[in-house]
Amino acid sequence: MSIFGHVFQNVPREQAEKVRTSLYKLRLTWTDNYFSQTRLNQIDRKIQTLDPNWPIIPSKKVVQPEKSVNPDHSNLRTSTPSIHINPAVFGRQPSSNNENDLEAQLKQKELELMELKMKKEEMALEAMRKQISGEHDFQVRII
Repeated sequence: MSIFGHVFQNVPREQAEKVRTSLYKLRLTWTDNYFSQTRLNQIDRKIQTLDPNWPIIPSKKVVQPEKSVNPDHSNLRTSTPSIHINPAVFGRQPSSNNENDLEAQLKQKELELMELKMKKEEMALEAMRKQISGEHDFQVRII
């Protein structure tokens, strides 16, 4: 498996959305000018097996291939890469098959809601106490 796929698959759950969004942005900067279209397609297909929402990104060649002066760097060409960001992808939650995570999140939110309701009731009770104690304050006047 590629390093890219390894990072995508093994990111901690609490950081998954942020890291995977960053990986997607990074992948969008890779064009045929830097990596072969075959390799990019393999990466996309591998990630799509991990997350079915991952798109297969089509080839966007920026410049025609050039001969490199250094034969060791024949894959690298100089150009300004174009970056296309699909805003629809960034609003998504990473797909998760683990229902336990969703249940845990739901329970946490239910606890938060109960705490807020209790605070509201305590505030209402305190307001009633103040109102009652205010009604019984008598002032004695001597004439």
